[in-house]
Amino acid sequence: MRQLAELISSNTNTKGISVSNTFQQTVSQKTKPETQQPVPQTKPCIFDYHDLLELAGGSIANVFGAEYAEIDSYRRCVRLPMEPYLLVSRVTQLDAKLGEFKPSTITTEYDIPENAWYTTDGQIPWAVAVESGQCDLMLISYLGIDFDCKGEQVYRLLDCTLTYLDDMPLEGQTLRYEISINSFAKHDQNLLFFLIMSVLSATKWFSGWITAVRDFSQMKIYLRAKVLFIQHRN
Repeated sequence: MRQLAELISSNTNTKGISVSNTFQQTVSQKTKPETQQPVPQTKPCIFDYHDLLELAGGSIANVFGAEYAEIDSYRRCVRLPMEPYLLVSRVTQLDAKLGEFKPSTITTEYDIPENAWYTTDGQIPWAVAVESGQCDLMLISYLGIDFDCKGEQVYRLLDCTLTYLDDMPLEGQTLRYEISINSFAKHDQNLLFFLIMSVLSATKWFSGWITAVRDFSQMKIYLRAKVLFIQHRN
């Protein structure tokens, strides 16, 4: 998340450029992340924005059900990020089962806010386009990875390469992410999962292939990724 913020901030660096105080103030106000995000409009879904906020900073069991209550007692667990880096509005489909590390899918949507703090000329940066597909976190959590990790292993993205099919989306558009975990692998005590993510902007695919490596996995914007859960050492 820190890298995302630094990247976005670097795109608005005005060092060495003569600009008016008014313009500088406007840039400063726009690029400062808002801690309170606008609540997305209500659309048909199985988990709404309030559910996602609860997953990010509240109780997992409150959203997924009582069978997940043990996870709430762990000192660490897989979560979505809190605002302002929660970049998903709703979950519309989920095909997964607790305790079964088998091919699974989740479909999410993200409503890009008007005048969002991270946009430039109304267009989102590539980092937000990638990070908005963050619900592979939710999918692996729903499968029950934390019952194996028990708060002692953490999630990490190791590498990511992507190619775009179109320009970056604009404010006011809704992005649809189709995320599929295809396979799993064990290395020592570390779990990797491999996933494909595709992203639809308006009526066309805007993203190309992404190859990513994660600690605890593989991803398609089209995104291919490997994510690995590793032993955490204090």
